[in-house]
Amino acid sequence: MIGPLLNWLIANAFSVASVVVQVIATFAVVYSVLALRNQLRLQVFLEYTRRFDEIEFQDGGFQCAWTQLTPKQAHKAERAFRKYFDLCSQEWWLHHTGKIENRVWDVWARGMADIVNTPGGRYAWKVIQPEYQNVFPGFASFIDELVSEKK
Repeated sequence: MIGPLLNWLIANAFSVASVVVQVIATFAVVYSVLALRNQLRLQVFLEYTRRFDEIEFQDGGFQCAWTQLTPKQAHKAERAFRKYFDLCSQEWWLHHTGKIENRVWDVWARGMADIVNTPGGRYAWKVIQPEYQNVFPGFASFIDELVSEKK
């Protein structure tokens, strides 16, 4: 029984080796693609985290409406919230188009809810929200829902 199998293996050694190499190569490619996908996801997460960290929120900008700030503070708060909502709309688009994982989106969405529901965040959204009606209508509705959930 072993004799015929050994003879077949010897006669077909190159074919068997070729198949084995192809299977190994296929697994290597699949592994590499999965590793690259994970690396790219991490890179996107870190880039958006970096961009958030660069937004300079004015002291007091979260605690009150801009009308209670000095004009200079109000201008800085408005600029920071504009950058913030721009970042949020991009994150929403990434989620809406399936470009990020749900668990990443859940973290981002919870953070958005926390910031939007501060007194300064509510005021900022009231001022800035009309600008998002035509660009990302779904995003505007999403933020509107976050604000209404916490009332």
